[in-house]
Amino acid sequence: MKSQICSLILVVAFVSSSIAQGIRPENNLAQGQGATLIPSLGTGSSQYANTIVDVPGTDKSIMFFCRNTKLSGVQRDRIWRTESKESSADWQHPAPVIQNEDSADTSAIDDLSCGPTVININHIWHMYYQVANRRMPVTMEVWHAISNDTYALHWTKLGRVDDLAREKFGGIVSSVSPVFADGKLYFYILGKRGQLFRMLSKDGYHFTNSETLKSPPSSTGRVTYSDGIYYFALGYDPSGTRQPPTHILLSYSRDGTLFEHCRDLTTAVLQKFPDLHYFQWPYFDPSRGLLYFSGSPEFPKRKAWESQGRIVVYADRTYLSPPSNSDCPRDTKEQSQ
Repeated sequence: MKSQICSLILVVAFVSSSIAQGIRPENNLAQGQGATLIPSLGTGSSQYANTIVDVPGTDKSIMFFCRNTKLSGVQRDRIWRTESKESSADWQHPAPVIQNEDSADTSAIDDLSCGPTVININHIWHMYYQVANRRMPVTMEVWHAISNDTYALHWTKLGRVDDLAREKFGGIVSSVSPVFADGKLYFYILGKRGQLFRMLSKDGYHFTNSETLKSPPSSTGRVTYSDGIYYFALGYDPSGTRQPPTHILLSYSRDGTLFEHCRDLTTAVLQKFPDLHYFQWPYFDPSRGLLYFSGSPEFPKRKAWESQGRIVVYADRTYLSPPSNSDCPRDTKEQSQ
């Protein structure tokens, strides 16, 4: 990994009032249909790790995503923003909102910014994202930014979130998912060897009560929640060798700590997107029955997510109910103990 970082994330709205669903181009997808939301820009550029929020008090949705491309002569990961528009079938006005402001400097710790997660707490937008330097990709850190804009256009960086430091999760943080459930705000974190952790927050600034959970291993995955069920969508490598994921799994939990029911979504997804080979940063929106993920064709000489990655969505409301099986893959190290 040279000029990209891996991450993951989901979005929840944590405000006192109820939030109506925003207008999105994909809302009208029929059962079993799919669509490309952010298309490929060609070799040498990729987009991935998207997350979507509905704006309180409006019918608008906003998508944040990572785009790796060259701007001002520098190739790097930046966090982009795009918005829905009622009269359009596409997401509109994409533009970067989080990046290293010095286009000539590649030495800063936030040289690369990716993996946005956005939540609304008391009418303030909070973004949690990952930064890294291209020369030290394993030193990814979780950073925090806030926005007071209704439509989250302008952001103030607050820096590293010490409570979510990589040292607390085995030295690696590859994905963060905030989930509002049962009156509490949880943060799910993927750490070393794809281990899933959970922490609790009361204000979005401080995090406590770290728990180690039982779940399928993955370098990229996100947790969502609806009507008493936690959904963990993840990219999965059946070989167990930590290669780019070639499968998408959806794992379920009733208590948010034990993910033991799994459904393999790969076959259904490939029927709609037969050219895709690698699947990264999936998350399932149970309120709409939509599976979002980033996909790339197979490239024998390059990492899949560095070439022609695009953001797609697949609709299937049959995924809302857990399967009867409890056959989820486990880490090989865990199984040998």
